[in-house]
Amino acid sequence: MTTPGSRAEQKRHTRALIVAAGRNAVATRGFSGLGVREIAREAGIVPTAFYRHFESVDALATEIAAGAAEALGGLVDALVAEPASDPAVDWPGRASALAVREPQNWSVLA
Repeated sequence: MTTPGSRAEQKRHTRALIVAAGRNAVATRGFSGLGVREIAREAGIVPTAFYRHFESVDALATEIAAGAAEALGGLVDALVAEPASDPAVDWPGRASALAVREPQNWSVLA
């Protein structure tokens, strides 16, 4: 991954690192595993930098949960967009395939 150039790109990059670290924490330890120090360490930032991007750990948890809900909504949209298929039959296989591609989102839903 290349280092972002502008200040705005750096901020987006750091925020994405924090979210990714938060998703990993939730995937391995659940929402109770979200801690600023651990997330900062995994994201490669100092703990105080966390607060430049999120008001609190709860705000990060909300963003993580919203991303997982969006992924689930995308699955539902895809299932109902194909009227020839049977969503009740198709969803387990599709959900499993998405879980393999996006394990952090799907572990949040579990």
